[in-house]
This record gives sequence, structure tokens and C-alpha cells, in this order.
Amino acid sequence: SAEKIRELRDRLAEKYWDVAQQYKIIGSSKSRLIYLDAIIGEYPESKWYEEALVEKAEILLKQQKNDELRAVIALYRRTVRTGDFTERLAAIERDIK
Repeated sequence: SAEKIRELRDRLAEKYWDVAQQYKIIGSSKSRLIYLDAIIGEYPESKWYEEALVEKAEILLKQQKNDELRAVIALYRRTVRTGDFTERLAAIERDIK
């Protein structure tokens, strides 16, 4: 059924999320971005999507990749209707130099 497929896709997104968090612990932003991008690209309906966008934005801010960062912020605004992380994203946006 459609509900079962959604549940399984959410679990796959969670696996990517867990790997991204492991890379966060060891400090590998490049590898972390790969898994965050996988969530963003493959599982936009998952509960991990919004936070993946925000974490990607945080990485891009630290890397001073402002054009990519603005694109992520625009994607967030287009795709997230009622966000739990809008304040966090607003703080990131204020820090763009």
C-alpha cells in the first residue's frame, strides 16, 4: 500500500540521516553533504528533509559558499510549508556575508 511505501522510504531516509550524523561526529563535511543531498534529492517527503536542508545550509555557511547557500534557502522556502527549523534558517541567512 501507499502508506507502507511511505514508511519504508522514511526509514531509508533515516538511514541516510544516521550516516550523515556519523560524519558530523568525525568532522567530514564533504561526506556529510553527500548523505544530506541524498535525503534532499531522493526523499523530499520524509520527516528528515527539512532538517537535512538546514544542516546543509549550516555547512555551506561555514564553507562560505554563499551562492549554494542562497539556493538551499530558496529551496527550503519553496518546499517547506510549516517548518520546525525556520528560526534556525533565518539565523543562518542573517550570517551570510
